[in-house]
Formats: sequence, structure tokens, C-alpha cells
Amino acid sequence: MFKIFFLLFLFVYPLSSIILNSFGGRFINRFPEIDVNLSSFSLEDYLSVISYFMIIVSYSLWLACIASFFMNIKEKYLSKINNALAFTLIYLSIIYLLETINGIEFPGSNYKHFYSDKIIGYSFVNLGTVFMMFVGGGIFLFNRLSCREKVYGVMLCAIPLGLLLFNYSINFVSRVIAPNKVNEIAYLIGIDAVRADAYEDLRENSKFINDNQEVYLNAYTPVGRTYASWNVLTTGETPLNNGIRFNLSAKAPKCTLFKEFEKNGWNIIYGSDEKRFNHIGDNCKLKNNIGASAQALDFIGASPFFDYPMLNLLSGYDYLFKKLLPFHVHNRANYITYDPKRAAEFYANKIGAMLTSGDNLVVFHLTLPHLPWEHKWSYDKKKTNHEKYEQMVMDVGSAVDKFMGFTAVPSNRLSGVIWSDHGESFSGVHSHGKYCCNDVSGHGTSEKIVEQYNNFISFSKNIDREIAYRHDSFITTMDVFPTLAKWYIGIDISSDGCNLLDSSSCEKRRGLTIETGYTLDAMLKAKVNIDEIVHKSVGGYQIQNGRLSLKPEFEKSLTLEKRYSVVSGDTILRN
Repeated sequence: MFKIFFLLFLFVYPLSSIILNSFGGRFINRFPEIDVNLSSFSLEDYLSVISYFMIIVSYSLWLACIASFFMNIKEKYLSKINNALAFTLIYLSIIYLLETINGIEFPGSNYKHFYSDKIIGYSFVNLGTVFMMFVGGGIFLFNRLSCREKVYGVMLCAIPLGLLLFNYSINFVSRVIAPNKVNEIAYLIGIDAVRADAYEDLRENSKFINDNQEVYLNAYTPVGRTYASWNVLTTGETPLNNGIRFNLSAKAPKCTLFKEFEKNGWNIIYGSDEKRFNHIGDNCKLKNNIGASAQALDFIGASPFFDYPMLNLLSGYDYLFKKLLPFHVHNRANYITYDPKRAAEFYANKIGAMLTSGDNLVVFHLTLPHLPWEHKWSYDKKKTNHEKYEQMVMDVGSAVDKFMGFTAVPSNRLSGVIWSDHGESFSGVHSHGKYCCNDVSGHGTSEKIVEQYNNFISFSKNIDREIAYRHDSFITTMDVFPTLAKWYIGIDISSDGCNLLDSSSCEKRRGLTIETGYTLDAMLKAKVNIDEIVHKSVGGYQIQNGRLSLKPEFEKSLTLEKRYSVVSGDTILRN
């Protein structure tokens, strides 16, 4: 009877936690305003829900078995203690230990009883696994237990170790299947929200960037939004001409870059560690599409809605649970469990296994420097926004070196571009220092704040040697595709940009029209209130086939509210 009662309690705990998280966070107030019904979700959404439910059930059953085992020990050693009291003590002890381990491994979690500033910065891999190994060893100290009981107890405690070994075996296999040599590796790596004047922090923390890239800091994007800026790069066209002017646009992208490379026999590998606002790989139907989920449920599951110890701890088994826990494993949207270096290494191994012996184009988007400027081991409430941002830029620099591990596969030629999709600005409220201050914070919120549009574009040294223009020349995101098309495929692309390899391609004096993303009044205040922004805009979204997007009428109204400005500069020939 007590075992059944205990099992019920184990399910009450996770369900009550999820309910409390939903009311404690902001999502419960947003969701009813989105145009959605059960048919709006995809099969992938429902499979994810089933997967999460089955994992919670399995985990709860495992804990119940452990509790049952210790109840048997209690019968042999402490038989006089009331069963109800013993049950309560065992239950509370397991929950306390689970939350304590979770708090040490994930300092940003709401479920913790202890963490120390001294251990932040170290990535504990499955601290719970180590703890259970000690528990398993301790079982042998109970002399009154039979050999059969000891084996049963040790097997229960060894399950995390078995999962860990299985996880590393999958990791090892993925490394083995990488090709011995490929003809060409081209890379196009986007790093979210890195201002031009933050590039030095990035370069100083990345050996790969420092050794291989030459940068252009007088570079601009016409729109300060991730998805829109990526579509500028992959088409070489302004937002007005390519049709994508917002994140989560309902309009179909042109996917020009991907089509041209595929047509010429290239193997394209695309990915992103957060796809909530940059689902270009899904919309362009790319075959090798890795990384975080693009599901609408990611807006729920990757938030504190599923901040729950057992799910957080299972995220450490990344190769084993990436598909089963898409909102927890290497998903930047879930900053509580996101470890930038471990995630970068994971994606590098995945990419290495997908390379073919021919020509390969690796396109990836790293979102670490984007709000909320925290990750698994950076938790520090005392830092100002600009200090957190600076730390994220430095951390993503280190992560880039891990991520570019796929380039260790021998190739006849390695070259590419590393760039930022837009800049960032910081208001004077609650922030000060290196990157401060403007009237508003964020990106793409005001056409008057050029830091939001001033990005960096860096070319590998072998490409840079062929570029006709000086490094202080005024260039734009629209110039990247025509330059790469000429370098890799040998074709001329009709675009709004210019081919930087051609000395006659760019006008000497260039102008670029920049446009705002959203201009809701709530975003133009010195102290931005996210809840107010969400409240005013969330009704403009819909969920169709499991994807969140703007309603066409709302997208049209936002377009009419756009504000514009012009930035200009000179392109200067090297010779």
C-alpha cells in the first residue's frame, strides 16, 4: 500500500512543479491570446509531449524502486519505525537530494538548495551519476542484505552509469563515421547579436577566429532581426525585395543560396542551437538540419515551464536524449541547461559525421550573445546587462573553437565566413560600462541607433586575399552571397549587394537603407518591459502545423509601422 501511495506522490511532484512553473512564468498569460487549437500542432509536437511524459514516468518508477529498496532496508535495521514516517523521510530525502544535485549542476534552476560561486564555471557532467555510484557502493555495507538484494540495489544505482556509457558510445561512433578526407569544406557561421565594437572580445577568446579570419567592422545589415538578416545574407537582397522583414514571418523564404549550392552538387549541413526565431533550415526544407527544435512548443518547453530536476539532469546524456528531450538538450532557448562548450562539441561531432567526400557547405547559427545573456555556468544576478553580454561574447568565442572541431577532417580546401546577424544596444537603466548607453535596448528597435545594425563580417584569409577592397570599406550583409557564389561556384548572382572579389562591382560611395523590426511603443522606452511587449504583440501570432508565425494581417500592420534611415560609407580599393 505504501509503495502505491509513494508512487502516486512521485507523480504529484512533477505535475505540481509544471503547474507552478506555468503560473510562475509568463506563458500562462500569453498562450490564450495566440490563435491556436489542437489541430494547430504537428505530429512532432505530440510525439515530443509523449516522449517527455514517458521519461517522467520512467524516472518516477526508478525512484519508486529505489525508495522500495530502502524501505526493505528499513524493515531489517529499523523495523520499529512507523512505515508512514519512514515513507515520508525517504520521499523527502530523495526529493531534497535530487534538487540539491540539480542546484549544483544547474545554478540557474529554481530547484536548488545549495550552490557556490566557487564551482560556477565548471561543467559537472552527470554529478547525479557519480552520487549514485557511491550509493551503489555503500549498499554492500549492509551486511544483513542477501546477495540477491545487494545485486538488485546496485543494479538500480548503476542505471545512470549505464546511460552514461551508452551516451559516450554513441559519441564515439559518431566520430568514427566521419570521412577520412573531403574535397572542400566551406563554412558560413553566424553569431547572434555581436556588435562590431565587441568583435575584439570575440577574437581574443577564439584561436580559430584569430588565426583564420580577417574582419570588416564597417559592415551593416539592413534589418536588426535574426531571421530577416539571415534571409538578406542567403538572397543578397534587401528585406523589401526578398520579402522577409520580421522574425517568424509567415512568408516563404527564397532560399537562393541553398538552391544554388545544391544545384552545383554541394552537400549542405545546416543547424542552429536555437531555432525559435531562425527556422530557415526548416522553411528551406534542408535535409541535413541539426540543432534545436523549431516547434512552437519550444516557446513553452525551453522556458522555465519545464525547469524540473529530473529533466535537467537527464540533459547531460546529450547523444542519448537529444531527440527525446528536444527542449532541454543543447538548446540555447533553455539557458538553465545550455552549456556552450559542450553544445559546440556536440554539434561539431554531428557535422563531422555528415560530411561527404565531395564539397560541403556548413551553415550554422550560434545564439549565445543574445538575451538573456546567461547559460548553465554563467549564473550571476549581480552583473549588469552589458557585463553579462560581454561575458557571453567571450564565452561564444571559446565555444567557436570547440564548434570548428569538424574542420579537423582533412580537406583539399577550407574557407568560409563568420559574421554576426545584427548588433545590440543597451539602455542606461540597470546597465553601464563598455557597451552603454542608448535610449532603448535590444536590436532593431530604433533606426537612429546604428549599433543595432553595425555587425561584423569576417572572411577566411584565403578568401580575403582575393577581395578587392580594404578592410575599412563600407560593406553590407547583402555582399556575402554574391562573393561566395563567385568564389565557390564561379557564377555571378544578380543581387542588391556586390561581389567583393570584383573591383568594379561596388560603387565608391554606398548607401544602405536600414529599417526597424518592431516599433511597438513598449519597445522604445528607456526601461523595456518585456511583459508589456508580449501583451501587446502576442495576439498577432498563430500556430499552424506546429510552427509559430505572424498572422498575415499583423505582419502587414507591422510593415506599415516600420521606420527607416540611411547609413552610407565608402568602398576603397586595396591598390
